[in-house]
Parts: sequence; C-alpha cells; structure tokens
Amino acid sequence: MTEKIETNETKKNPPQENKEAQKVSKKDAEIKTTEKESKQANPNSIEEKKTQKEKKPKPLKRKILDFVIDIILNAVVIIIAVFTVRFFLVAPFQVDGPSMCDTLNSLQRYNPQTQQKEETCYRGSADYIIVNKFIFQNFFGWNYSEPDRGDVIVFHPPIASGSKEYYIKRVIGVAGDTVILKNGKVYLKNSIYPNGRQLREEYLNNYNSGNTHLRGRSDGEFQVPEGKYFVMGDNRNSSQDSRHWTDGENKPAPFLPKENIEGRAWIILWPFENAQIINRMESEEFFDNDQLKT
Repeated sequence: MTEKIETNETKKNPPQENKEAQKVSKKDAEIKTTEKESKQANPNSIEEKKTQKEKKPKPLKRKILDFVIDIILNAVVIIIAVFTVRFFLVAPFQVDGPSMCDTLNSLQRYNPQTQQKEETCYRGSADYIIVNKFIFQNFFGWNYSEPDRGDVIVFHPPIASGSKEYYIKRVIGVAGDTVILKNGKVYLKNSIYPNGRQLREEYLNNYNSGNTHLRGRSDGEFQVPEGKYFVMGDNRNSSQDSRHWTDGENKPAPFLPKENIEGRAWIILWPFENAQIINRMESEEFFDNDQLKT
C-alpha cells in the first residue's frame, strides 16, 4: 500500500527543476511566436533592409556613361529609320528647270499688259516634290508595280553613266510599244492597238500640244525594247529627253533602262498653291480615239 501512495505523490508533486525548465521553454516559444507574427505583419521589412544595404548610388562617371550610351543607341535607331525611309520608301526632291512645265515648275505671274495672272514656266529651282521609291523597288525579285505610260518618273540619265544627277520626265512608251512622232503628234503601236493610236496628252499646254518634234526633223519612230522606256518632258520644246539622247559615239540612244529609275513623282509639296497628289493615269485617259493615218 505504501508503495502505491508514494507513486501517486510523485505524479502530483514534480521536482522544482522540471518546473523551471518548462517555464523557460514556454518563454522561448513565446519569443518565437512573436518573431513569426512580426514577419507576417511586415513580410518585406527584412528584405527591404537587405536591399537598402545592398543598393548603393551609382558613381557620376557611370551615370554619364549610361547617358552617352543611351544617346548613341537612340541616334543609331533614328539613322537606320531615316536611311530606310530615304532610300527604300520615299524621298524629297526639288525640280530644277522648265522641262516638265506646266505639270511642274509652273508659276502664276501677273502680266501688266493683260492685267491678269498667267502660267509661267520657271527656269530655276521651284517645286518641292515627294518621290515614291517603294512602288518600283525590287525586293528579292518582287516589286509592287512597274513604270507605266503616263507616269512622271525620276531617274539617272542613261547618257551619263554613273551620273549622280536626276532627271524627271513622263513615260510615253513601255516595252513592246512603238512610239511614232508624226506631224507634231504622238502615236503608239502595240498588241492592243496594232494600227496605232494617238495619245490624248491633256497634260500639255497650248504651246506644246501638237508640237512634238525631233531635232532637225519632224517625224520619227522608236521601237521600245524589253526592260527599257521611252520618256519625254511635258514642255516638249524645252526638254532634253528620249528624242535627243545620244551615246558616246553620238549615235541615237533613246531608251531609258529600268535600273536607272529612282521612283515615281507622287506629291507636290511646295509652292502651297500647287500642292497636290500626282495621280497615275488610266489607259482611257492616255489614249485618244484617233488612229494613226498612214
């Protein structure tokens, strides 16, 4: 019996050291719980402190270097964009001389004798135009369009190989056409009009209409070969074009190679009163109903 009582007394009254160990463990648990609660309340506080310690202000030289690099990269991007637009899409030109008057470089001036404004062909630099280079650009054997009759085109002249000069004229004949100049008028013969059809040429002024001649003679005939074009200025009496071109041996060289063409005149920007889009001509606008009379 005594042994049983002693056993019961041991469970009810534990030694003092065990009680103190339990108290210490409880305090440790409370401290750990407090740390967990603080981390849950501010989960980023410790990370922010670490980041603030790690972050250091950039030195002045590094800031200047980053600024210069940023400027250089932006400049490179801008230059590439300008180069792409300028050489492959569109380009500005200023027209010099009267060879395309009245379409280009035609100015209104006051005539004191008639007391009216009259169209005058300007012999200097006047109209600013935008040339569409994309339309004829060759991209790996593909292009949007081919030069066609009636197009006003900008090109390097074939009479001066490697020339950096630009001419501007109107396409009259394409490959397969026979251009016939007769009695001051222009006719075309081709598979569609085998008997020849006169050109309407409403873009010519009264002075040039019916007044297209060759140098030294009035009539002539030109068969346009593949890959070539026959071009003339709208101011027929003041234009150096396919009618007059010669090679180095002074032999006739009337045709413009396709690779010399830079683009099609698209927009007149200036003078403001002349600003307009230069539209492409439809076939019915280019040909008249009159047939060639032999």
